[in-house]
Amino acid sequence: MNRSKLFHYFKLLISVVLFGAVIYFVIRDGQSLSLIKNFSVLPAVLLLVVHAANYYFLGNAYNFPLAKHGVTLTFSEWYGLTVVTNLLNLILPAKTGNSIRLLYLNEKKRLSFHDFAQLNIAVAALALSTLSGFGVCYFVLFSKSALLNKAILTGILSVIFLLTTTYLVFPSFINRFLPKSIPAQPRLYFSTRKEFFTIAGNLLLVKALYPLKLYLAFQVLQYPISILDTYEISLVVLLISLVPILPGNIGIKEFSTAFMAQSFNINLEVAMLVAVVERLSYFTFLIPTGTYFYATLFGKDLLSFQKLGKNSRISSDAP
Repeated sequence: MNRSKLFHYFKLLISVVLFGAVIYFVIRDGQSLSLIKNFSVLPAVLLLVVHAANYYFLGNAYNFPLAKHGVTLTFSEWYGLTVVTNLLNLILPAKTGNSIRLLYLNEKKRLSFHDFAQLNIAVAALALSTLSGFGVCYFVLFSKSALLNKAILTGILSVIFLLTTTYLVFPSFINRFLPKSIPAQPRLYFSTRKEFFTIAGNLLLVKALYPLKLYLAFQVLQYPISILDTYEISLVVLLISLVPILPGNIGIKEFSTAFMAQSFNINLEVAMLVAVVERLSYFTFLIPTGTYFYATLFGKDLLSFQKLGKNSRISSDAP
C-alpha cells in the first residue's frame, strides 16, 4: 500500500474518531437525547428527497456541457456517475470516484482526459464564482452572526470571486499558470446565455439546497429555527468544506455547524445532534444509491477497480 492510500485511510480514521466524538457530546447531553423522542418521519423523508434533488442538479451541471464534446448520456448514466463519484471519493483514496468517472466516459463515450479535465475545471470555477459572489452579497447585506469577522470573510470571498471570474472571463491569463496539456477554455462551455444560465442555475440550486437540508434536519427533531438562519450557518460550513481536510470533512462539518449555530442561541450539543441527523440521512441516501448505480453502470466489474484500470488507456491518477 503506497503512502497516498495510507494517508487517506489515516484521514478516514480521524474522521471516524471525530464523528464518534460528536456522538459522545450528543449522548452526554440530556436535552439532546430528549429531542430524539420528537423524531418526525415526514421531514426525514423530505430530507432524502432533497439529497436526491441535490445530485440531480449537480449531475445536470456536469452533464450539460458534455454536449460540446459530442457526448450524450442517459439519465441513469449522468445521475448515476455523479452519485458513484461522490461515494467513491468519500471511501477510497486518490479521488478514485473521479478516476472511475473518467474511465467510464473514456471507454464508453471516447471522452479524452484533456476534455474531461478542462470541463471539470470550468464547471468548478463557475461553482466557486457563484458561491463566493453570493457569499459576499449575503455577508455585506444580511449577516446577523456575532461570532464571525465579516470583514475577513468578505475579503476571502472577494478574492475567490475575482480569481474565478478572471479565469472565466480572461482564460488566456490563467493559461500562463496551467500545464500546456490542459489549456483553460471555459468559454467553450459558456458561449451562449442559455449555456451559462443553465449550468450556473443548476449550481446555484445545489448551493440553495444546503440550508434546506439543515432546516429539515432541525425539523426531523421538531426544533424551531428560521430557514433564513440556516442559510447563514450553511454558507459558512460550505466555505469550510472548500478545503477538504478529511474525507467528506466528516466530523469537521458537524463541529463547524455546531459552532455557527451558537450564533442563533442554539445549544452546542443540540446543533451537533442535528448535524449528525443530516449526515446519517446523507449516508442513508448515498450508500445504497451509489452501490446500485455502480452495479448498474459497471456490471461485471462491480468490485474490480484494478481490471477497470488495466482495460483503460487512461491513468487512474486523473483529477
